Amino acid sequence: MGADPKSCFLVDEVSEQGAILRNSRRLWPQAELIKAQVVQYDATGVQIHLDQADTVARELFKSYFATVPSTGTWRDCFDLKGNFVATAIPSSSNYHLWTAVVELITRPSLFIAS
Repeated sequence: MGADPKSCFLVDEVSEQGAILRNSRRLWPQAELIKAQVVQYDATGVQIHLDQADTVARELFKSYFATVPSTGTWRDCFDLKGNFVATAIPSSSNYHLWTAVVELITRPSLFIAS
């Protein structure tokens, strides 16, 4: 998987050997990562998957929603140094965000708010 070695996020593109090919991370793969970790927990019962989903969800909100250009928007893409680099906010990101939210809120007993 194309994990950023300096964060809990996925990078946009890696080689088959795992070398980073694109120095960026978009929002939608992070939302899909949350969903994948929850599904892995459902399939295996291994707690680390929930812990990772929780970590990515918390960091996603800190990174992509902390400082936004206007209310109701988000930051869509960062470079791997954490600099905002997107010039647009694709509406398709809403789909990924809301399906991740569904995975989290339909399992409230699995997550403890803090």
